[in-house]
This record gives sequence, structure tokens and C-alpha cells, in this order.
Amino acid sequence: MSEITTAEENSILTITLDRPEKRNALNDALVKSLKDVLREADKNERLRAIVIRGAGKDFCSGADLSALQKIA
Repeated sequence: MSEITTAEENSILTITLDRPEKRNALNDALVKSLKDVLREADKNERLRAIVIRGAGKDFCSGADLSALQKIA
């Protein structure tokens, strides 16, 4: 499953952080996906705005602490 989803409509790109079971916490895969999407969006001359939202009831709880524990 992808860590983010995107939709483009009327020159607006909507990026959705898609890890609601983890309150959209940032892990390596999500950050990489977000950076990739933003790089591509920067090249898209049709876009006039970017909206970043979170799936579920939370926008983003910050860093995924369980992912950080794996590297500690």
C-alpha cells in the first residue's frame, strides 16, 4: 500500500498522508514518497496550489516513534 495518495483537479494537487492506523506518523517510506511527489509537482506548470492533508481524523502525529526505535 502506498504511504500517500494524490489527486489533481483544477490546478490544485491534493496530497494525502495515508497511514491513518498510525495517525499518519512520518516514517522513512512516507517521507521519501512525499519528497518524490513534491519534486514532480515542482515541474508541473499547471499546478497553482498544493494541499497536504491526512487520511482519517488526524493530519499527522509527527515522527513514527516505532520506526525510530528500530534504528536506536
